[in-house]
Amino acid sequence: MQFYNSEYIWILSDDDLLRDDAIANVLEILENNKIDILFLTHSKIETLQTISLSGNQTHTNF
Repeated sequence: MQFYNSEYIWILSDDDLLRDDAIANVLEILENNKIDILFLTHSKIETLQTISLSGNQTHTNF
């Protein structure tokens, strides 16, 4: 395990997907409030479609 010197840590699992604005929203909450721990809720994605593009690239639609 590697250790990092950082102000924040966010633990994610291998099946977690973040919204495009997730990091910016969480940073805004952390920087504008004096909190030690932030617990986040989740959303369940019922359908996850992966579309193959040219080459090995993929694009995911939810």
